[in-house]
Amino acid sequence: MTQLNNSESNKSSLFLSKFPKKIQKVLVIGLGAGGILSLRNLKKINTNGYINVKCFELSKDCGGVWRYDDRVNLDNKDEFTDNTEFNCTTPMYDGLTTNVPGKIMTINEVPDNKCDDIYPTRHVIWQYLNNLVELDNLKEFVTFETKVLQVTYLIDEKQWKVKSVDMVTREETEELFDCVIDCSGFHNSNNIPNWAGIEDFKKKYPGRLFHSRYYRRASEFRGKSVVVVGKGPSAMNIVQELSYEPCTVTQSSRPFKIHKLGEKIVPQIPNNPDKPPTFVSPIVGFEIDSNTGESNNDRIILEDGTKLSIPDYLIAATGYKFHFAALPNNASDLLQPSNSQVIVDNDTIKNIVLRTIYKFNPTFMTIGMTKMSSLITLWDYQAHIIINTISMANYFHETRDYNPLFELIGDSWMNNEEGDKFDRTIINERYSYPIDLSLRINRAQIILPETYRTEFPIALIDPPSNEWMEEMTRYSLGLPPYNRD
Repeated sequence: MTQLNNSESNKSSLFLSKFPKKIQKVLVIGLGAGGILSLRNLKKINTNGYINVKCFELSKDCGGVWRYDDRVNLDNKDEFTDNTEFNCTTPMYDGLTTNVPGKIMTINEVPDNKCDDIYPTRHVIWQYLNNLVELDNLKEFVTFETKVLQVTYLIDEKQWKVKSVDMVTREETEELFDCVIDCSGFHNSNNIPNWAGIEDFKKKYPGRLFHSRYYRRASEFRGKSVVVVGKGPSAMNIVQELSYEPCTVTQSSRPFKIHKLGEKIVPQIPNNPDKPPTFVSPIVGFEIDSNTGESNNDRIILEDGTKLSIPDYLIAATGYKFHFAALPNNASDLLQPSNSQVIVDNDTIKNIVLRTIYKFNPTFMTIGMTKMSSLITLWDYQAHIIINTISMANYFHETRDYNPLFELIGDSWMNNEEGDKFDRTIINERYSYPIDLSLRINRAQIILPETYRTEFPIALIDPPSNEWMEEMTRYSLGLPPYNRD
């Protein structure tokens, strides 16, 4: 064996500490877009069947957040959080269309002209994802109606112990995996502001407040007064739909900047011109008197001091919290260094290498942790980088040649160390990010000896096409046809 110099020895030791054993058993959590793309690429590198692949999906079907569930109604929303143990309600509503162009909602290998509409409907995107599942026969890996309850890393075994439950039989099982890919997203962890007096409001007006995740159609609110809180795509779309129904609509939000103009405006969306909503400042709390019944004295307090009467419904379109199934959410894992925290706040994540791989234990990986947009194309690049990392980690254990693995991820362990506004960063880098990932993969392929390319294949992916880049540019700048107002 060739003797390694100090630099090479250090790199070899680094990767041996990061990947202490071959990855022979992989769990993918969730069969949404990220899970589907992970399974597709796992099949590419697993032609010899060396890796045992499983996927646990909470619901009965694929699609993740794009799976529409019509069973939600106003009478069973109850608490606004409703984060019950077996809840798998998605945020899809009946009239939803994408808020990004259809052409950047597909992957390079499988184009679909049905997605070429400017803003496709939810069903078009779900059908596209379902077609990917059928095309590659991905259901062979999936156990449906299974919820991951707990994921714990076992130091001695160098494996993840995954505790799950069958949602039909309620039978719990435990199983060991060498690698966990968390594609469960964050749309099950509702974010509701901790407004002053919120508990008094909920107690006195049960069922009035709920998260936009449970909104399905505007017709449910006919003849009602509704306050929608938020200024993101969900808030704007819900207000738009409600403006065409015989109901009173108020939108509460802080004005936001149009960065290219540098001016502040109130949210502008294509509402019914004959019945525009009322725009008011953000909610800061509730003023609830001590009477047990409803009272005309009760009010919603706004930031500018204005007071609103209690509406029939208060819809919180206030987004979601970051959540990982396998990592500490707001505190350091006792098994990891003191600086191993991942979730800093609702907008900030750190210690995730290339936005996909946990810095302190890279056998935990994730896809799609960005709140800005559901950019399926970018997630495909993420899936390629993590699956190729698995393949090259196994190649490293076979040969002790760390070079292909180093080309993929080796210079990135210090990135994202302090944390940043994760979602904003990935949007600002929506061009350079996929190009960087594709170049890393191609460099790894070039230096991987040909004699090992069959046993340890690399799933290649081209950089974004000129058409994709042009489409993204037009969308980012709000140029026709993507100016929705």
